[in-house]
Amino acid sequence: MLNNVSAATTAQRGILMNFRVCLAGALLATMTAACVPTEKVAFSAGPQQQSVVRDGRNAVISKKKNSTVIVLSASRAIASGSRPVFVVGIQNNGKIPSDFRVSNVSAVQIQDGTPSKSMAIVPYEQLVSEERTRQVVGAILIGAAAAGNAYAAQQSSYTSSGRYSPIAGAINGARADAHNAAMIGGAVAAGQVNLAALEQNVIKDNTVMPTEWIGGQLHIEPPAGAGNVAKAYVITVPVGDDIHEITVTQGRGV
Repeated sequence: MLNNVSAATTAQRGILMNFRVCLAGALLATMTAACVPTEKVAFSAGPQQQSVVRDGRNAVISKKKNSTVIVLSASRAIASGSRPVFVVGIQNNGKIPSDFRVSNVSAVQIQDGTPSKSMAIVPYEQLVSEERTRQVVGAILIGAAAAGNAYAAQQSSYTSSGRYSPIAGAINGARADAHNAAMIGGAVAAGQVNLAALEQNVIKDNTVMPTEWIGGQLHIEPPAGAGNVAKAYVITVPVGDDIHEITVTQGRGV
């Protein structure tokens, strides 16, 4: 009987060791992500456009016959290789409603003065799908963590002589259950907050009424090129019959 307990304890220790290695790997990945270099964006004002600064960030205002568009970066810095996110504000200056459709927005990277690469616009629906996928992956990791807590609780319930203590097992099990419940509840709440933020912040299709302002975040696939090289691209924002072309430069030295 004692040999069986010792074997079970050894197996539990092996599982706990593997779990700790996984946690260490996740921590290392997080620390590595925190060291990713960042880039900034600047705008080149064209005809009927004006470069401005809003809340310490570069922005551009584009005015056409029936609409005004203002674009600025959603953050002060963009991690190299990640999607740039812009805040786009649109006003209808005309006398009739104007349609804005996210599917009509486009972005094209420019190299040597000519278009070189289409940069996909990431719509709200895709962002929601990606967030739900992240939540599924997170649930799997939390399940592994919960299993680790349960094994740790059982391991600590054995006496020095290798005997299992039902009282210690009940106490340790209750603590592990409470910790797991809090961990799972926190993950669920965070997921709901993330989905609500996408619903509230990401720009969507709109019929813009006269004098009305609408706006939100515009997510774009990252431009190609090394992080230490400045990259240029043009974001085209149609509003009704008006076409607003926003020229962006992104890089570390911008």
